[in-house]
Amino acid sequence: MSSTSTERFLIAGVITAAPNFNQRSWIRRHYDAIKPPGVQYFFVLGNMSTCKHETKPNKMKYLLHEERMRHRASFHDVAAQDCAKTAVAQKSLAWLVDASNAGYRWIAKLDDDSLADLRRLHRDALLVEGASRACAKSSVVPHAYYGVMRWRSWTLPEHRNASAVKACADAEVGCACGGQSDAWPPGSIRTHRVRQEECPDPNFGPFPFADGSMWMISSPLATAAAGGALAPAFARDRGWLHEDVGIGYLLLREALTQQLPLMYVALMEWVHHVRWVDVRGSELSTAEKVRPLFGGAVLGVHRVGDGWQAEMARDAFDRSWADAATDDKIVCRPCAAWEARGNESSSAGPLRRLASAAYGCCHKARPGKAGDLAHAAESCAAA
Repeated sequence: MSSTSTERFLIAGVITAAPNFNQRSWIRRHYDAIKPPGVQYFFVLGNMSTCKHETKPNKMKYLLHEERMRHRASFHDVAAQDCAKTAVAQKSLAWLVDASNAGYRWIAKLDDDSLADLRRLHRDALLVEGASRACAKSSVVPHAYYGVMRWRSWTLPEHRNASAVKACADAEVGCACGGQSDAWPPGSIRTHRVRQEECPDPNFGPFPFADGSMWMISSPLATAAAGGALAPAFARDRGWLHEDVGIGYLLLREALTQQLPLMYVALMEWVHHVRWVDVRGSELSTAEKVRPLFGGAVLGVHRVGDGWQAEMARDAFDRSWADAATDDKIVCRPCAAWEARGNESSSAGPLRRLASAAYGCCHKARPGKAGDLAHAAESCAAA
């Protein structure tokens, strides 16, 4: 992969499949129009040799058409099998490993049914670096993990056969278990309870992980995770399915093993990140849920199904871009405030074991809320 920019700040990988030509078409129009200097994106494809559409020329016309339009340079091929049951998990991991060697300060992963405002991601990454300087008194790019955070647990490899999750039996590295719970900034996270019924005892968690439709990881954290002992094991294992939880588990385990000051940065769903209405009626139906799309705080939209939804999202991004700077704040608190309530006999409290965790759990402030818009340095001092 290569970039024409001399400043390599943020590189984003959009996980895609060969036939998804329409999605890539409107994503290109959107990202090419708004990406700032130092930001690049690629569509991530795997090995398609075993894909059924490989033997059907009419199904490959999408990809061939893109190549004729000279868009092939916008693809990045990873060492993962496409079209398999575990394709998304393997491509997400392979993208993290490859991008960690690309020389950028930040790495993002997106889905091809999502749109993000790359300008806001760029600015948020700078804000996170500023919060790290204020809180950790360090000029080094932090070991930061950014996105809409949720909670779940992980079945340890040696206990995978005891899990009630059938998929665990095929996953040598373990798999996600228990119920999923949304994570919000400190103060309300503690009211959530993560269901552990499916988790064997002991297990790892509950721990936060970023929703896979849009996350960012700083280069130091990605490099440490890609170079650790777990990443090769995940790459060899074709059985694990839960890519979002798996990436979060990999990052936290390596942070603990290598004693890294992992810095979580949580976005608020329906404030900073929204899901579009499912036109089939199975997802959202009320105007109240749709309205945040047009708020000034939204920087990511998931489940974008077609071009007109993409245009409306882009219009919302453009109209809010100029007004966003005054409200974009990162607030940090001790990780102890982020502890989820789960099975007391599990390896509970992994966040407490983080090195230098006094500044490790942060969130993007809700715009217009005076108590939430404290400067990062002040919030660290208060902690």
